[in-house]
Amino acid sequence: MTLLSVRDLQAGYGKVQVLFNGHIDVEPGELVGIVGPNGAGKSTFLGTLAGSVRASSGSIEFDGASIKGRNPEDIVRLGLAMVPEGRAIFTDLTVNENLRLGLTGRREKSGAQQAVDEVMDLFPVLTTHKNHQAGLLSGGQQQQLAIARALVSEPKLLLLDEPSLGLSPTVIQDVFGVLARIQERGTAIIVVEQRAHLVMSIAVRTLVMREGHIRATLSQSDAQDEAKLAAAYFGTGEDRE
Repeated sequence: MTLLSVRDLQAGYGKVQVLFNGHIDVEPGELVGIVGPNGAGKSTFLGTLAGSVRASSGSIEFDGASIKGRNPEDIVRLGLAMVPEGRAIFTDLTVNENLRLGLTGRREKSGAQQAVDEVMDLFPVLTTHKNHQAGLLSGGQQQQLAIARALVSEPKLLLLDEPSLGLSPTVIQDVFGVLARIQERGTAIIVVEQRAHLVMSIAVRTLVMREGHIRATLSQSDAQDEAKLAAAYFGTGEDRE
C-alpha cells in the first residue's frame, strides 16, 4: 500500500499562495528527493505535509488516512516526523534531554529506551556528547541530533528540510550516509535539498519544484545529464513528468 499520497495540494501564508499543485506518492521504505530554486515552495510543501502550514485545498493521505488539517502533534503520532530547516533543537538542553523530548511523539510508550539506544548507534557522536549542552555542539553534530530526535518517535516517514545547510562537505557525506542506513531500516524519507546532485545520487526519484509547482520527476541516471537537469531546474526547454 502507498504510504503517502498527495494530490493537488495548495497552501500559502495569508493571502499569498506559495504552493499550487503539490503531488507526490511515496511507498514504504522509499527515499524521494525534492529540489528546486530558492522560493520554489519546497519548505512549504514539507510544512503542509507535517501540519505546520495549513493546506487550502487538495488531499494528503498518509498510511491509509487523511491527515489534511490535522495538527502537527497528531501527525507525528501517526508516524510522520519532520526535521525542519535550521534544526530547531533546544540549545539550552543536553543532547539526552533533546532526545527524551522526541519520545513524546511515539505511538507506543514501551520500547522508548531501546529507540534512544538505536539512534545512539546510528550517531555515535551523540553518545560521546549525551550530557553536553546541545548549543555547544558543532553544526554537523546539531544536525545529527535533530535527525536522531525525530527518529526516536520511530516514524514511518521522515521529512528533512535542507539537511546539508551550513555543513562542511565531509559532514554532509556523513549525514547522507546515515540517511541510507535509516532507509535500510525501512523508514521512508523525503529530502528537500539545494544540492541536486547529492540528493539525486541516493533518491529513487527526485521531484523538481519551481514557482510552487512540481515541474519534473528525475531519476538517478538523470543526475549525469546536465542539460536535462538544467532544463528541469531552471525551466529551459520542456519539463518532464
